[in-house]
Amino acid sequence: MIRATYWILHRLPVRRLSRIGSACCTLLYVAFPKARKRTLANLSFVFGGTRTPEEIRDIARASYRNCGTALGECIAYSVMSADERRAFVRVKGLDRLRDALAEERGVIAISAHFGNFLILAGKLSTEGIPVNLVVNQMKDPKTERLFNEMRASAGIRTIPLYPTRSCARACLKVLKRNEVLVLFIDQNYRPRRGGVAVDFFGRRAFTAPGAASLALACGSPVLPMFMFRDKDGGNTLVIDPPAPVIRSGGKKAEDVVANIQGFTKIIERRVAENPDLWTWMYRRWR
Repeated sequence: MIRATYWILHRLPVRRLSRIGSACCTLLYVAFPKARKRTLANLSFVFGGTRTPEEIRDIARASYRNCGTALGECIAYSVMSADERRAFVRVKGLDRLRDALAEERGVIAISAHFGNFLILAGKLSTEGIPVNLVVNQMKDPKTERLFNEMRASAGIRTIPLYPTRSCARACLKVLKRNEVLVLFIDQNYRPRRGGVAVDFFGRRAFTAPGAASLALACGSPVLPMFMFRDKDGGNTLVIDPPAPVIRSGGKKAEDVVANIQGFTKIIERRVAENPDLWTWMYRRWR
C-alpha cells in the first residue's frame, strides 16, 4: 500500500505534494486526540509562561503542517534530478563544512527533527560531499527497505542504530574516511542503553551520547546543521560554526555529558526561535 501510494504521489509537482502532506497532517492533528494533547502539553510546558493558549495551539497546528509539508517534499525530492535538488535547497555556511573536512578527521553533523530534516543529508550529497546517516530502523522491514532505497537514490549511506556496537564501529570508519556523519540528537534515548540526562527547556531529557563520544575519541569537528523553510516554498540548509568540544582532562563520562548538554542547548536555541519547525508531538521528555 505504501509503495502504491508513493508510486502515485511522486508523479505530482512538489507544491501540490506539499499541500497534500500539509492537509493530511492537519487532519491527523484533529483525528488523533492523544497525540494532539501531548503536543499541546509539551508546548505549554515550554511556552506556557510567555504564550497565550491560542498562540500555543497555532504553533501546534503549524508543527503538524510542517511535518506534512516535509513528507510531501521528501517524496518529490526522491525523483528530482541533481540540478533540481540543488535549486530546491539553498545552503548557507558550506565553506565551514569544507574547512572542517580539510582537517581530515571527518565531520559530525548534529541536527534535530526540525524543518525538512528528511532532505538535509541529501543536500550535502548534491554538493559532492560523502554523507552517512544513522537511522533507527522501522519495525516493518519492507517499509524500512523502501526508505533506504529513497535515501540511496539521494546519495545517502545509512547506518542502523542497532546493534549499538556495530553502529559505533561503522561511525568510526566513516570519520576515519573523512566523511560526514549526520546525527539527530533530539530524541529520547533510554538510560539503560546509555542515554545521558541533560537539561532541555528546563526539564530533564535523556539523550544519546554518541556525538560527544565520537568527537572526543576522534577529534572530529562538530557542526550544527538545521533546515529552514523559505517563503518562496524552498528550503535553506544553515551550517553553523563548529560547536565547542569540552576536554577537561578529567573523567571522560563527565566530558560526554558536558558536551551533549552544550549540543542540546544549540538545538534548544533554534527551537525557541522557530517553534513551529520542531516536532512537538514526539515524547521527548520521559
